[in-house]
Amino acid sequence: MRTTEVADTAPNQAACDVNHMTDLPAAEHPFDKLSKRCQGVIDLLVDGHSNKEIGFRLGISEATVKAYISTILVALNVSNRTQAALIALRFRYGLPNQDKPK
Repeated sequence: MRTTEVADTAPNQAACDVNHMTDLPAAEHPFDKLSKRCQGVIDLLVDGHSNKEIGFRLGISEATVKAYISTILVALNVSNRTQAALIALRFRYGLPNQDKPK
């Protein structure tokens, strides 16, 4: 999927609620359906690496990293890398949603 296609769908998401992804049972979570490579990319993204750094670490081009990130954004139904990283952190480490009452 092209980056422009991701950008075209993003404005329709009001404030891009990322909590919808953490309420799913683990077996239904889209994060699990990502390829191992996409999961590797998102792990480095969570660590704060740039596309260039991710590409260098994984031995792939920066353009390929961008393609993987576009795939991740669509799979997780978010519009930017920060939201994807937040979902990954919540899913992987069981962090609570900030918007829900305790």
